[in-house]
Amino acid sequence: MWQVVADRERGPIDALRTSFGLTRGHALKALAVSLIFGAVYVLLISIAQLALTPVIRLIGLALGQIALLQLIGQLVIAFIGAVLMMGWTVYLAFVYRRLTA
Repeated sequence: MWQVVADRERGPIDALRTSFGLTRGHALKALAVSLIFGAVYVLLISIAQLALTPVIRLIGLALGQIALLQLIGQLVIAFIGAVLMMGWTVYLAFVYRRLTA
């Protein structure tokens, strides 16, 4: 629904109706794409956490600033998640625009 709201000036109820109308007949494709993106998102965030956490902990131990560097590491992981979600939202906006054409 948020793609319709971002792309057009509509209220929430109208945006829901438009969103359901645009995806009518494409439910399985939409579900498959959502599941694939969800799996990719979880995989990339997990890889980022697995790769960054030990390195940041070692640097924190060396510098004596474990808590600060752990915070910085979590912020980097959150930034990666935000970039992925922004990409997902842009992708869905393009899909919705194509469905309306």
